[in-house]
Amino acid sequence: MLPAPRSEHHALQPIFQPVHPIFLRRLCVTPSFGQKSAKVMRDIQLIRRYELVFVLSTAVIYVIRRLIEDINRINAMVEIAEHNRVPASVVWRNLAFYNHTLNNNSPLIAGVCLTLGAWYIFHNLAYPLINDRTNDRKAVLFIVLTGLLLLASAFVYHYLKLQVRYQHDGIGRIIGLKVFSLYRARTVLADAIGLGIFLLVYELLFHLVNYLHQNLAAELPEQQKRISYLPFVGLIATLLSLALVVNLLPTLWQGEAGVCFF
Repeated sequence: MLPAPRSEHHALQPIFQPVHPIFLRRLCVTPSFGQKSAKVMRDIQLIRRYELVFVLSTAVIYVIRRLIEDINRINAMVEIAEHNRVPASVVWRNLAFYNHTLNNNSPLIAGVCLTLGAWYIFHNLAYPLINDRTNDRKAVLFIVLTGLLLLASAFVYHYLKLQVRYQHDGIGRIIGLKVFSLYRARTVLADAIGLGIFLLVYELLFHLVNYLHQNLAAELPEQQKRISYLPFVGLIATLLSLALVVNLLPTLWQGEAGVCFF
């Protein structure tokens, strides 16, 4: 006996069953890899943009504070010397070769600007190439350029900068003011190395903070993403505190020997 033929409806039955509507909604809501990558790139660009504004603002705050403190310190030294019965003619004679704009303001501003240039090249150009190892020759070129800018920063600062101190007699009484320079080849080299260490410390802190931010952003729900920026708030508060409070030594590595003009 022959088997009964299959019905046409049964033969045309689809192989794939319809997808449940709830699953379709989940597929539409779940972001693709490209969407995640684009979101991460936008987040990085946002951080970089605000980081540049923050670093420049911190440098401006530091320079303004230093300029105000330096002029107040010089004025106070002149007043104290005159209060100790040092004739004004003696005080100002010793300051005859001292130009506050040229020997204090200009080296500070120029040194900070050159250091900012070195930071920008290392942070935005050299480090990404070092991290990705896409172009080692170009990375070395940027590192050398960073080092040259740091050397130029230390050189300009110490070459133009003149220090003002009290003159004392044999028993320690103030008898006037003296002007001297801390410019030395070893001082320039030592301070350039110190600035390089500062840039490296900042780079490590920045990437540590960014690592914490990325982990928090991945774990927190969408409504709480802003909490992931708290590590950057801590970094900003720390650097602003340093800019408002910390006073650097005449040289980054402690040293008082210099060329005295009087």
